[in-house]
Amino acid sequence: MKRGNKMKKLPSFENQSGQIREVFLFSTKRNFINICKRYLSLLETLRVDHDVFIKKLEEEVDPKIVKKLDYLDETKYNYIRKQVLDAGNDSYRDLENFADMLEIELKKDKGNNG
Repeated sequence: MKRGNKMKKLPSFENQSGQIREVFLFSTKRNFINICKRYLSLLETLRVDHDVFIKKLEEEVDPKIVKKLDYLDETKYNYIRKQVLDAGNDSYRDLENFADMLEIELKKDKGNNG
């Protein structure tokens, strides 16, 4: 990484297991967040498609019947959304607890000797 004419020096993580752990957990948390965002985006797409379908159906069928058949109402949508978020949080928490039992080190001379 260049800044002006100087190269930015990356910190040495040698014998700094706690700092490596924090970097690992931060990176992993970002990945968990991205997975949850993708699932929530898919859920939102499904909801939009479902709403379009329901509106079309209401033009052809009695709206009372359509309401009875509507399986993805606001309550169900919010329930699924909460389940996605809870699953992501629980999984990350489990990983964090597991990481507490580990001592994480970087490989020395990675790439220099094969």
